[in-house]
Amino acid sequence: DDQSKPKKKWNPFSGTVSGEKTPPNLGKKEIPQGQPMCFLNKKFVFSGVFDSLTYEMAEDIIRTYGGSVTKAVSGKTDYLFKGSDAGARKTQIANEKGVKIIDEDEFLRLLETLPAGKASSQTSSQSKPKPQSIARPPPPQTQTQTQPETQTQTQAETQNQTPETQNQTPETQNQT
Repeated sequence: DDQSKPKKKWNPFSGTVSGEKTPPNLGKKEIPQGQPMCFLNKKFVFSGVFDSLTYEMAEDIIRTYGGSVTKAVSGKTDYLFKGSDAGARKTQIANEKGVKIIDEDEFLRLLETLPAGKASSQTSSQSKPKPQSIARPPPPQTQTQTQPETQTQTQAETQNQTPETQNQTPETQNQT
């Protein structure tokens, strides 16, 4: 009977689900230190009650190491982080889409063993050109475009000169 269960609502401000059950071993497991950005570009979905982590704690760990958490399993999801009482529908979709299903111990092992994050070949090909285009010096065409303006100014200056100063170079004009 759905009315006897408290409704769960995602709270985007705290990163928790209201009505979330407290993990049975909250705070009793040591959280390993991961390599920098070891979850870079990894997408996680939570389901069920974890053994020692709250959703907020798990999400903080994932974000700290470069990953993200979404609510629904999709083809872009890397891991379904599954606890006890996990939703059957999320598990089914994860299986259909080939998403790796992990429990809390596997999550902590991933954190401990994954190498430091590097942009995937897809991401690097998309993100590298942007910084390069910002850091590049102006192309030679820009320099060529400024030269005609300089020539035009020189011609205008020449027209305003007296006959005695027309034959002088710019260096000798400054001396007079």
